[in-house]
Amino acid sequence: MVFLKRFVYGTFLILFSFLLFTSVMRAAQAENLYNPLPVANELFCPTASCDLQTMVLLVLSDILRIIPIISVLFIIVGGFKMVMSQGNEEALTAAKRTIVWAVLGLVVAVLSFSIIAIVQNLLGVTIPT
Repeated sequence: MVFLKRFVYGTFLILFSFLLFTSVMRAAQAENLYNPLPVANELFCPTASCDLQTMVLLVLSDILRIIPIISVLFIIVGGFKMVMSQGNEEALTAAKRTIVWAVLGLVVAVLSFSIIAIVQNLLGVTIPT
């Protein structure tokens, strides 16, 4: 069971790192670099939008796209734990809890784009695509 836990955490860490890298690269490529050479007393901004709100929304939208993958992975892990519980009530309860939280994560994933749209409307910004 320790191997399975390390595998899940390792997979999550790799996917999160890849997601963060790709979201930053996507933000940088949204439009060509418009400030390639910084002028004196100006900060270099490699993205098309240097607004913090837009960058946060861009990263959040990419994170919310990976939630379905993680949810399905945890549903599989919960099913595996349920089979391996062998009648142990504590292990069975933990497996059921894992599946319930994974399904809740899947519901959040389905609603993720609505959540992003609501936050965009509240903040009055748009995410570059």
